[in-house]
Amino acid sequence: MSKLDAELSDLQSKKENKSRYNSIQTGKLKLEQSLLEFDKQLKEIEKSIDANSGVESLLTANEQLKTALEESIMIINSNISDLDREIAGYKSQLKEKEKRLKHINGLDETAPCPECERELGTQKPLLVKKYNSEIGVLNDQIQKVSGRLAELQDSLAKKQSDKKGIETGRETLINRNSKLQTDIALGNSLKKQIESTKSGITSAVHDLDAVGNRDFDQTLYDKVVEQLEVTKSENNRYQKCWEKLGLFRQNSKTCRNSS
Repeated sequence: MSKLDAELSDLQSKKENKSRYNSIQTGKLKLEQSLLEFDKQLKEIEKSIDANSGVESLLTANEQLKTALEESIMIINSNISDLDREIAGYKSQLKEKEKRLKHINGLDETAPCPECERELGTQKPLLVKKYNSEIGVLNDQIQKVSGRLAELQDSLAKKQSDKKGIETGRETLINRNSKLQTDIALGNSLKKQIESTKSGITSAVHDLDAVGNRDFDQTLYDKVVEQLEVTKSENNRYQKCWEKLGLFRQNSKTCRNSS
């Protein structure tokens, strides 16, 4: 191998090293840019995770409160049904008492008493007073129970409103929990990507250190290539001259032998 060939081989090696170094460096820069972006995304996701970190406990508390309200509503509805039946009973008695009072008021003193079937006589005012008193008691009972019923109905309306609010809030909590689970999955995926990217950067640094001499001079390379081409051209020209000279000598020898 000539000196120029050796020099060209050395320059070619440096050129390849420089190209490889630049390629590795470009890849490393891309990995570093990706790492910055991954870190930024992870920070945003971690903020979202922190904001929703207690949502599972809130969902549990929400479900417990909803269950308690449903039980309370069931009890109130049962009590309302009991009071409705109680009021219906008083009203039935009231209707019967008013019917009897009307009947008594329509009787004279000689008519039979509706309770003992004896002549009514002077008992009529007493019976009228008795029925009026019983009617008054029944009306008081109806009013009293109706008041309790109204309170229960108000309580029921409030409980039902609270339950509706809890159910609406639960939908929000479910959406937040869904986002939390999605963020956790994305965060874990990003962490893996970050570790993989860091590993790639470390590998690139090692590869850069392993690249050989890359002190490549393009001008010198072009000059050596040009010199080699000139040398090869001259060698070819000399070779052709020697070939012609050999042919000339051979022809001269042939001519002498013929003479």
